Amino acid sequence: MKVAILAVTLLITACNQSSSAKKSADTLPQQLISADILPGQAAVKKLQDSLDTVNRITETSSLNKAYVSLHKGDSTIVLKANIRLDHRIFGYARPDTNAERVLLLSVFTNDVQGNPFRCRLGAYYETDEMKDFYLKYLGSEGAFIKAIAIDSSNNGVPVYFEKKWVDVK
Repeated sequence: MKVAILAVTLLITACNQSSSAKKSADTLPQQLISADILPGQAAVKKLQDSLDTVNRITETSSLNKAYVSLHKGDSTIVLKANIRLDHRIFGYARPDTNAERVLLLSVFTNDVQGNPFRCRLGAYYETDEMKDFYLKYLGSEGAFIKAIAIDSSNNGVPVYFEKKWVDVK
């Protein structure tokens, strides 16, 4: 009889512990998911860091670049998305990677949908999707390509891209 009471007591104690452990394990993923989904600065920084790591370790032959064909007499900057080639190109307000990001061209859905980096001119897979403006090459400035985003009213916003992401021919 004492053995039965001891066994029941151990069983009840074990059940209570596993149910409280289950509750905390059940709430943990929800806490992680909600923190990752929020468009706060920490979540954006986490996304940026992970994709910057991918960009650094990926071979340059598997990266897509924007291009400008100056020999054709047109200085329009063009980028065609290719599912087999990755690209993640920020356009900055000044020739500085710490400046405001005004535009993003990316092959990654998480970068484009909902504009999570809150770029003023938006986030796009390719330049053909930019219906409200187009990009014109103006020249180079240090390690950057200087461009201008021109809207239908002929208003312009300066945009700077890192040279490594734009081929000028």
